[in-house]
Amino acid sequence: MTMDSRKERAAPKVRLGVAVLYVTVIAIWGTTWIAIKSAVATIPPISACGLRFAIAFPVLALVVGRLPAVGLRYPPGTRRLFALVTVAYFAVPFSLMNLGSEVIPSGLAAVLFATVSIFILVLSVPLLGATISRRQAGGVGVALAALAALIANQIGLGGEVHPFGVLALLGAAVLHAFVYVVLKRDAGAISPLTLNALPMGVAATALLVTGALAEHPDPAAVTGSSLLAIAYLGAVASVVGFLAYFQLLRRLGPVPLSLVFVLFPLLAQVAAVAGGERGMGAASLALLGLVLAASLVALTGRRVPVRAPVPVLVRPAVAVR
Repeated sequence: MTMDSRKERAAPKVRLGVAVLYVTVIAIWGTTWIAIKSAVATIPPISACGLRFAIAFPVLALVVGRLPAVGLRYPPGTRRLFALVTVAYFAVPFSLMNLGSEVIPSGLAAVLFATVSIFILVLSVPLLGATISRRQAGGVGVALAALAALIANQIGLGGEVHPFGVLALLGAAVLHAFVYVVLKRDAGAISPLTLNALPMGVAATALLVTGALAEHPDPAAVTGSSLLAIAYLGAVASVVGFLAYFQLLRRLGPVPLSLVFVLFPLLAQVAAVAGGERGMGAASLALLGLVLAASLVALTGRRVPVRAPVPVLVRPAVAVR
């Protein structure tokens, strides 16, 4: 049997494997938000975030320990990078996600956080010296304008959507986008497992201590559904989702990866309604469609190369959500 014939026979299995990974990532990202809503229903937001990372960190550390080429500790000279990921990727943004999810519907939370892809594109201009096409710039403008209209429409629905929740989710998206762009510039070829694992463990400790001192969580008030949600967020969203997305990064181009940011907010709307939340009205759904369509235009447009070479990033896991 020739090498070409082996490749031809293996191709369907490879495509099936990629399809399974793709569906897995969308399913996990789309259901993360209803799980967060359930978790913070009886567990204070900061404490819930710490518990989630406390579950995920040992699993990721075990994976790192079984990979000889991957280290748990950051390379020498990267302390500032380690601090940035710990604080600005894990501790603060995930706390903001939980705080925001307390006061806004989970479907809208997913849409707000999906803007991280738009903010990455925008921040790449000043931080990486990248340029974007007119089509992309127009897509960004339309997406942000439609998002502003969607937020205004949702806030007007009987006060269901609190402005603080909107600001918290957008703040988390901006912080994540900033960290991604800085890592693209400075992280070189550091493994995503190294980039994420130890900062997650440090963040877990800091958040649990902060939660105990500031929130005084009452274990007796915690429901079984909140515990199940925390277990899902820790073991599935923060581990399985991470590993699945990392594999997709290695196998897919930018266009199909960009579609993830359009598809998972749509699934989040379905999960929200299935979880008993009130669905968006016709006007909000139309604005949501415009936000996602414009985002897709911005993300799939032709990128003009950056003006100066930058290190190639083995990306951190957007999927750690």
